[in-house]
Amino acid sequence: MVQAIVEAGSIEAASAQIDEILAIATLIGVAGTRQARQLGLAARHGEATPMLSVKDITRAQVDALIKRVSGARGPIAVAVTNSATHYVLSGYPEDLAAFGVEVAKEHKHQAKLREEKVRGGRVFEPVLEYLDVTLPFHSPLMAEAVSQAVSWAESCGINADHARELAAEVLLNHVDWAARVRALMKSTDPSALWVLDFGPGTTVGKLFSTVAQGTGVGVVEASTVADRGELSTLETLPERTQNWTRFAPSIIHTSAGDKVRTAFTELTGKAPVLLAGTTK
Repeated sequence: MVQAIVEAGSIEAASAQIDEILAIATLIGVAGTRQARQLGLAARHGEATPMLSVKDITRAQVDALIKRVSGARGPIAVAVTNSATHYVLSGYPEDLAAFGVEVAKEHKHQAKLREEKVRGGRVFEPVLEYLDVTLPFHSPLMAEAVSQAVSWAESCGINADHARELAAEVLLNHVDWAARVRALMKSTDPSALWVLDFGPGTTVGKLFSTVAQGTGVGVVEASTVADRGELSTLETLPERTQNWTRFAPSIIHTSAGDKVRTAFTELTGKAPVLLAGTTK
């Protein structure tokens, strides 16, 4: 919608495009709800919902734990990649609850290894949080809903290609938020970039900051009237995130082969040293 307004030059000039987007959004919601009912997919199974946020876990660990879920009613999909250690899963609530059981089993197993001093380091302990949704967005379970939304759009005289693009993006496609943020960081100078989060809530700003930390990008919360009022009275620019890019190591090509250059090598002329952490 924002893109339509930018291309048209104003909200008024983009009114027809905005109306079409809102109409398609309605069709997407109805088609998704219809598909969930046809699948017999309940909005809740105890505390479980059709989408589960999993933090402090790698993609390899997510995939391994999904494979351990036996007797699943349908696919458990990685719906969203928020960062390298934060993923959102989609599927039947009971399947996601079973995934949570596998997480608990693995935590118990690794905690025992740690207690017996077989393995050191931090114990595997992801943070699980069910999202307050009634549909498994970004899931192959919603493939038929995409087709249905497109069919209804055609019947209503709405651009079918546009409907398919939006429906697939909302209901079917995996969203790699982390990759999109990194691509933006590469396409511009992060230290000159400002990101305004107009809400609802502060989720987008926090997710953006997680991926873009250390780049110097400015992330500004503007989701409430109070936030915007405070911004309007600032006498200086809002505070930016810390910029660590000048400390980033780099590769230099020499006649003796590729070498790693860091602040340490520049200062001492010696090869970089990796100092292992210790625990008591």
